[in-house]
Amino acid sequence: ATPASVQPGTPVGQPGTPVIVSLDAPTLSDTASATCAGHTAGIFSFDWSALGKLASASQDGTVRIWDGDGACLSTCSAQSRSAVICISWAAAGDHIGAGLQDGTVAIWRGSTGARVAEGNGHVGQVRCLAWSPRGDLLASASLDRTAKLWDASGTCVATCSGHSSYLYCLAWTPSGDAFATGSVDKTVRVWSTSGACVAVGLGHSAPVCCLSWSGHLLASGAHDATARVWDLAGVAAASSPVNAQCTAVCSGHASRIYSVAWNTDVRRPRLASGSHDGTVRVHDGAAGVCMTKCTGHSGAVYSVAWSRSGQGLLASASQDGTVRVWDSTVGRCIAVHVGHRGGVVSVLWSPDGQRLASCSDDMTLKLWPEVVSLQGQA
Repeated sequence: ATPASVQPGTPVGQPGTPVIVSLDAPTLSDTASATCAGHTAGIFSFDWSALGKLASASQDGTVRIWDGDGACLSTCSAQSRSAVICISWAAAGDHIGAGLQDGTVAIWRGSTGARVAEGNGHVGQVRCLAWSPRGDLLASASLDRTAKLWDASGTCVATCSGHSSYLYCLAWTPSGDAFATGSVDKTVRVWSTSGACVAVGLGHSAPVCCLSWSGHLLASGAHDATARVWDLAGVAAASSPVNAQCTAVCSGHASRIYSVAWNTDVRRPRLASGSHDGTVRVHDGAAGVCMTKCTGHSGAVYSVAWSRSGQGLLASASQDGTVRVWDSTVGRCIAVHVGHRGGVVSVLWSPDGQRLASCSDDMTLKLWPEVVSLQGQA
């Protein structure tokens, strides 16, 4: 029998025991606390609202808004009904932004699902987008090699040109005075809110596919199996592009990196990375040294996310159909959540750090049981 102290989804055995989960194993029960079902094609992306609602973006051409119990509150679609690739819920305000396969950027009200605007400035797929921390600007990154800035009414206020190939990722500074983009051209660029390029990061030898900020430090992950840390203090005010200073190179993965994320402890910055090699690594953000290696997934790790609990909890989503939660200080897996019937493409903690959700190409979004405190665990 499973010990009473082991929470749902936890591997039975000694710490570090690998648990290989097959999507074809009928004996595995679904450990989700709620399942958001209704999409008719895979979910590419989702985001939390500040109040604990969720919005999902699907290949079926719709955005769905869900409550915390898995009930669908509204369904939104753009006029073109093109596949919805990415989504962002403004931390301040009621706006949801979405990027579509046909290059459209659409905005809806999260409270009602009413369409606010649609912007048609991109001529290629919108790969990534994000609201600024203040919620007044929406940045979009496209396969047309440009990034654009939109106001809350859907008006394009700036176009950022300079990359020589597709844009894969985008991330705002915590202060909202600039944002960064990563590209297939192997570079990182930082842009001011006027649309001017203020910094360029050179050093990766393959496409840059993920970004994460911690204060003035920017981390970039690439298909060259490395993550780089860039010191970008003060660059938002630069009058012309400066060469970004790389302060650390985090190596060790055997294949491309798909996701990077900083923890929230500025005194001990830790950078997590998820890779095609099926592992999660936690690096010292200052030195680039790998502190812990988390093993157990049997497929590529597509997404990593830190809890805001301050306990070092780290979640990962994998091609193997599982979500894992790790004690990042020692690399120990403390929970394996099963239930998705396809690869899990993204995992995010709620803004209060209490709930964990994931989305999959199985057309569902799932919420998982709360992880108990690490204090007192053996």
